Formats: sequence, C-alpha cells, structure tokens
Amino acid sequence: LTGPRNVPGCDAALAVLERHSAMLVGDEVDAAVKQLRKDMASTVLELLCHDRSQTFMNPSPYEALTSCYVTDDASPGLAAPEIAPLLGERGALGGENNRVAAMETLTAIALKQPKLVRGNPLIENRIWLNCYDKADRIKNAARRAWLVAHGHSADVDVGSTPLDPPTKMYAVPLLPLLSNEDSAIASAAAASFTHAVGMHPGTAEKNIVKLCNTYIGSFPAPGNDVEEKASKPSSVFPVAPPPAAKVTKKKVIDTGLPKKKTKKVSSVSASMSKITGAPAPKKSAATKKLLAKVAAPKKERSLDQDSLMDQFKSPSSTKKETAEADSGSKVATRMGILRAISSLTDPSANVKLDLPVLKILLSFLM
Repeated sequence: LTGPRNVPGCDAALAVLERHSAMLVGDEVDAAVKQLRKDMASTVLELLCHDRSQTFMNPSPYEALTSCYVTDDASPGLAAPEIAPLLGERGALGGENNRVAAMETLTAIALKQPKLVRGNPLIENRIWLNCYDKADRIKNAARRAWLVAHGHSADVDVGSTPLDPPTKMYAVPLLPLLSNEDSAIASAAAASFTHAVGMHPGTAEKNIVKLCNTYIGSFPAPGNDVEEKASKPSSVFPVAPPPAAKVTKKKVIDTGLPKKKTKKVSSVSASMSKITGAPAPKKSAATKKLLAKVAAPKKERSLDQDSLMDQFKSPSSTKKETAEADSGSKVATRMGILRAISSLTDPSANVKLDLPVLKILLSFLM
C-alpha cells in the first residue's frame, strides 16, 4: 500500500487491512492486532498521499481509515499515541485528501468520544485550523467534525450553522503554523487566528503582543565584530583644515565719565585693620596658594573596577560575536506574522480592537 506505484493486488491488501480493523474492538478483539492500530492508520494515510489512492473503491481509503478508529462502550477509548497519525503532516497538516480523511475520521471519533476531541488542545487546533481552509472539501469536513464535537448531529448543515468558539488557549498551537511551508496551511492558520480573536476579544491584546514579539525575535542577532577604524580622507591629496570660527568682540560704549577702580580686600584683613587701625598686610603668592589648598574640599578617590580590569585585557581575550545571517525560516516567520496581522481587517471575523491595542499595532507597524 505504500509508494506511488500501483502494484497489482493493492485493492485486496486494503480490504485485508479493513477486515482486521474488526479485531480492534468487540468480540473479535485481539491484543496483537490492537497494538497495530497506529501502524494501520499510518499506512492508509501514506496511501492517501498519492493519486492512486482514488482508484480504491471497496473499501475506499477514507472508509478504511475510519474503521481503524472504531470503538465501543466496553473499550477504554483511544489513547493519544493512537490519534497522533491523524494530526501530523500526513493527516490534518498533509495534502487535501489526507486532511479530508483526517477530518472525517475525527468526526467519527467525536460521535463516540466528544470530550476527547474537545479536551485535547492539539486535536481542537487541527480541526479549528481546517475550518478556515480555502478548499471547500477540507472546510466542510472540518466544520462537521467541530460541530459534532460540540453536540450537533452528524447531518448538521455546516454552511449555515455558526461555529462554537474555541478555548482561549488557541494561539499557542497556531503560532508555529503561521509560517508553515504549505501556503494553504499558513493562510488557514492566519484566518483561524483572526476569527478566534473575534470570538474572544479579551485575548486580543495579549496575543497581538505575542505576535509582535515573535516578529522581533525572528530578526538575526547583530554581532560585535565590527572594528572601529580611524577615519581616513577619501582623497589622497591633502585636505585644507576647516576655517577657524571668528571671535567677535563686544563693543564698549565710551560715556566720557572716569572709570571707577575697585580694590579687592580680604574680609579678614579688612576687619583686623579696622580694629587696630594698621593697614592690612599683603599676602604673598605662596600664602594664597596654601590657603586655597586648605580651604578646598578634599575629593574622595574612586576606583572604577571595569576600567582597572580593562588594562589587563589583551585584544585576543575579548570575544567577538559575528552577526547572525538571515535564514529562510526567519523570513517565513516574519511573513506569517504579517499575514496574521493583515487578516485582522477581515470583516467576517468581526474583530474589535480597543484603543490600547490599536496603539500597540500602530507603534509596531511604524
């Protein structure tokens, strides 16, 4: 059943696999076959990756995959490892046929175990994501699975019935899918993120800030290996120095009156001369310098530890970090974030942003 080539006898092999699915539950249950449930589902999903899967009619790969997950009231239910193939790149994140088959199988599981589908954040994320795919086959199958998990019947009209809101933790598994290699999945992730914000307005600010931080974090880190070089003239010829600024002198207006000269007298010597009547003694230059040293406040010496240690560092001891090169994954991350932000303007999502959230968006975009 694996591989792109259609080997004779493949129809019978798929029929044998579907026949052994009856041994997973019920009276014919077999412990050895029950351990192969995950491998059986993975084989059918691998078959759906190829176009030749459309030639299988009785049973079809869609029916065979659903039969691998049949349970009854007596069985303990499906375990997380058994459902894992439906959620991976060959299931809900695969091609169109794989995604339709995964959604139809999850619908059958939701009919028997609705709490399992609603209580598992990853299963809820995969169904919610495919509810907003552009392909009608995928979108209708996913919406049916979502509505059945939330209490609607299997024959519900998926076109006219509104979807129940997801949990408030919708953003955590959706963020990595915004930069998925498949453009259809990335667009569906952006649309499902926007509609979830519209259904939970209280989570808008937190999740939009998370988008902005993810965008900023996806930029390559700068390095410190850029050496400062002395600025050299661009020409080999000598360059004239810039002209010195002219100092303008203030003009003094002559009034014709005699100028008054004031002599500076020390306050201490002047007061003593008043008492004794003797003229104030003149201080020598050495005396003035000594008094200035005594009167000046002493400054405490401070030792800068960093500048002290830098004296013993050699140029080879400093670590140089080269700038990180931009990569395709970082570019895809930034593109996915911008796609999600632009989808907030979709009128069908009915997103209402408060003034603080709008300020955050505007400051980020500017």
